[in-house]
Amino acid sequence: MSNTQEELSSGALPSETAKEVQEEPGPSVTPEEAAWLDEHIASLGGGVSVYYKSLARGNTYSFDDETEYYIASVVKAPYALYVYQLADAGTVDLSQTYTYESRHRLGGTGYLQEQPVGTQYTLAQLLEYTIRYSDNNAFLMVREAVPTDGFKQFVRTLGLLHENSMDSLGEGAAIRGNICAHDAGIIAEAIYRYAESGSPNGAKLKEDMLHTEQPMLRSEYPMARKLGSWEGAMHDVAIIYAPEPYILAVCTNRGHSYDSWYVESDYEPFLKISEWIEEVSQNEES
Repeated sequence: MSNTQEELSSGALPSETAKEVQEEPGPSVTPEEAAWLDEHIASLGGGVSVYYKSLARGNTYSFDDETEYYIASVVKAPYALYVYQLADAGTVDLSQTYTYESRHRLGGTGYLQEQPVGTQYTLAQLLEYTIRYSDNNAFLMVREAVPTDGFKQFVRTLGLLHENSMDSLGEGAAIRGNICAHDAGIIAEAIYRYAESGSPNGAKLKEDMLHTEQPMLRSEYPMARKLGSWEGAMHDVAIIYAPEPYILAVCTNRGHSYDSWYVESDYEPFLKISEWIEEVSQNEES
């Protein structure tokens, strides 16, 4: 293991004792490492939730992962998954064009904010802007093009703990609903499976998530990810394409509105948890 941990905490990662050779690999996070993670994540203060799943071994680690937070822009990822699967089924046309109107100009993040009213965009373009730039204006246009009732039914196929928390998503201009770290991780795994399914639209969703802006979780490996941030809600969920790929979702009660968008301390939990999880999950001795 590297020396990164010494820079991030006062405690050292539990050392591995000698192990008998096993035909099957052990868990990617051992019980000792899980206890170590518990202690260090708790040291970040309240309002931090974590869900991890090894996509290579199937085991999970969680810390307060059922606590719900305002979902913010995390919802854009499952909505894109929903629309792309409709396109695969032939019930949605990604080449259909839609006109950007003044009522679509919501402010906040994105590409369309600076574009002239009256410009036309295909649904495929709107989905790209929704994911790559977390574009609120594009997302509103996507929801108008593909209404939300079907999305609410789609959510119920994902096996979430709190599927009812998404019942109000997409009504009107605002983003509504809640999310917990566990459910964010389940959504990320559904996206991972779709991206690996061979669908060109799945490959496009992965590509856009690999190139999102404003990273909070960090890794030396490629990450397909989606953030969400607002007053009292700051989250990031990622598929990390490490040698042993994994899902990592971190939800927090940090976050501020546009008037004070960047507060350095809000980002600290994401940086530290990224490093800690990567250390233990990629530990060759586990």
